[in-house]
Amino acid sequence: MSGNRGFRRYSAFRRTAFSIVGVLGVLALLAGCSSAGHDAVAVTDGPARVHATAFGPVLATPDGRTLYWWPRDEATPGQSQCTNIRHASYKHVTGRTVYLPHPETRKTCEEKWPPFLAAEDAKPQGKWSIIERHDKSRQWAFNGRPLHLSVKDSKAGDVNGLNVTGRNYGGWKPAMAPLQMPPGIELLRLREGVALVTHDRRALYTPSANSSPCMDCSDSPEPLAASALVNRVGEWTVVEAAGDLRQYAFRGKPVFVGKLPVTDPDPVSIKGWDAIFFTQAMPEPDAIRTRFSLIGDIYTSREGMALYVFSCQEGPESVPCDDPGDAAAHWSILCGAADVCAQRWHPYVAEPGAEGLGEWSIMSIPHPVYTDPLGYTYADDNDNPVVSVWAYRGRPVYTFEDDSEPGIVLGHEISGLPGSGFFAIQAPGNHEKTLSQ
Repeated sequence: MSGNRGFRRYSAFRRTAFSIVGVLGVLALLAGCSSAGHDAVAVTDGPARVHATAFGPVLATPDGRTLYWWPRDEATPGQSQCTNIRHASYKHVTGRTVYLPHPETRKTCEEKWPPFLAAEDAKPQGKWSIIERHDKSRQWAFNGRPLHLSVKDSKAGDVNGLNVTGRNYGGWKPAMAPLQMPPGIELLRLREGVALVTHDRRALYTPSANSSPCMDCSDSPEPLAASALVNRVGEWTVVEAAGDLRQYAFRGKPVFVGKLPVTDPDPVSIKGWDAIFFTQAMPEPDAIRTRFSLIGDIYTSREGMALYVFSCQEGPESVPCDDPGDAAAHWSILCGAADVCAQRWHPYVAEPGAEGLGEWSIMSIPHPVYTDPLGYTYADDNDNPVVSVWAYRGRPVYTFEDDSEPGIVLGHEISGLPGSGFFAIQAPGNHEKTLSQ
C-alpha cells in the first residue's frame, strides 16, 4: 500500500485504533510516568547487578550468578523457609510416608539454594532489606523476598535453577529485574527469544522494514496508544502519529498490538509485521534440532530422536536430587541395575571439537552414571568410563532405546520414586509462562 490512498487508510486506521486502545495510555498515568532513564531496566541501587539471560533480565550477584526467590516465603514475611533441616521422610500427597534414600548425607534446601548473604556492615536501601536467618547470618531480600542462588548455575547468565519440566522444584522463580515498561506489558519466553506481550499474551509488533504491511486487514495489529502526559518509560518513547494519536515506540520503532493471544511456539508471524523481542534467542548448536511430537515441539538429536533429561525433586521442600553427589536410588529404580539403564538410556555424545552455544553446553559424565558402592551419582570415586555429552541447562541429555523412530517420546514421564523420572525436553513455546517481576 503506497501513496495518498494508503496514507488516508493508515490515518483512518490509527484514529479508530485510538478509541480502542487509548485506555492503555490512561492507565500509564496511574502506573506512574517516568521521563528519565535510558535503560529498560530500572536502577536497583542495591547489592545486586542486572544480567541478561535467556529468560530476560534478572537480578544477579556481582559476579553474574542468577538470584531466585521462593513463593513459600511470602507466607512468612521476614523469614526464609529454606533451611538446613535434613529430612529423612515426608508425607506424600497420597497420604503414604515416603522414606528418603541416604538421609544422613542428603543435601538440605539451603545447600541446594545458598542464601544471598549480606556483609556485616551492609545496610538496607530502597527495596533492599536484610533478614536474619536461623543461624543468625544476614540475608538480602528484594521487595521483601529473600534471595538465593542455585547450585545448578556454574557461570554468569545461567538460569539452571529452573527445572526443564513443568514441575519446578517447589515453585522457585528467578528474581526478574524491575523493568520500566508501559502498564500491562510483560515478557514471554518463546523459541525466538523473550517477546514483549500484553497481560493477556497478545504479541507486540512493528511494521517490517522489508515489506509494506496491510494496515486495514482483519488481522492487522492495533497501535499501542500513550496518554497525553507520557513522554518516556525506560526504552519506551512516544511518537506523534496521524490523527492526533500518541503512540508508544520501543527502541525507536512504533509499537502495535496483535489481536490474538500467543498460543503456539511460533505464533508471531504476520505478513508485513515483525514481532518485537526484548532479547533474541541464541541459535541451537548444529547437533541439536527441533521436531513436532505428541507433546509439542521437542529438542532432538541430529537424527530426530527425542532428547531427555533426568529430573528429580524430593522431600517436603521439593529439593532437587538430580545433581552430582545425590543418591542414585531415584535413578536406579527406573532400571534396576546400572547396565540395564545404560542399555536403555544413551547419552547424546558430543563430537570432538564441538562447542556449546546458548543454553546448550558439553559436560563430562561417567557412563554408566552410577555404580559406586555408596549409591551416589557422579561420585568422585566412580571409575566408570567418562564420556563428553551434550547438556541442556546444565543437565546431560539422553536418547531412549524404545523410541523406534524420530519424534517418538515413549520415554517421556517414565517415573520411579515420587518426583523423579525422565522427561523429553520441550522447546520454548506455549508451555512457557509470562515472566513476572
